Amino acid sequence: MANMKKLETLHLQCNLLSSVSDSTLASLTALKTLDLSHNNLRSFPTSLYTLKHLDYLNVSHNKLHSLPEDNLQCLNALELNLSSNSLPCLPAALSMCKRLKVLRLEENCLELTGFPQEILADSKVSLLCLDGNLIQQRELQQVPGYAQVWYGVWCGVCVCVCLSVYLRTAKKVEKVGVYHQCLAGACCEQTRPLKILLG
Repeated sequence: MANMKKLETLHLQCNLLSSVSDSTLASLTALKTLDLSHNNLRSFPTSLYTLKHLDYLNVSHNKLHSLPEDNLQCLNALELNLSSNSLPCLPAALSMCKRLKVLRLEENCLELTGFPQEILADSKVSLLCLDGNLIQQRELQQVPGYAQVWYGVWCGVCVCVCLSVYLRTAKKVEKVGVYHQCLAGACCEQTRPLKILLG
């Protein structure tokens, strides 16, 4: 695999992996999509920082208890899925990832004290998924930057249910005073993506 320098997509999910070779990952310089979900990883592969073209990284459903503080801001992923691990807190360096737009953290052990305010106030994250954690919505609403975070809705049904705020229809969205607009430019009855801002 180390010689596959043109490889762009790698799916390694459901392989009972407890670790991955840093040297192998670092050699996959063209990699854009990496799925390591549903394994037994206990540490975050720091060699991922060298992958300049990485767009999508899925390390959900593993056994991560922490993320490394050092150089985490070098991660280039546009979307990072950390859901269904055992993360009680996040390093503030996560907010400094320059390309990170989608951050999925569902079903972890996060409390507000372990959630860096910088992710809301200073990061480029535009879709944040926190359902199934120990954070209450009313607590998060007090965090600076809360009003700037967009939550994704598909056909009026929340794709990533944030903090148990479940929005079933566009009509109900309007009732709670949420701004929404069509992202696709054309409305489709089956798949109409919406942006909503909880403010």
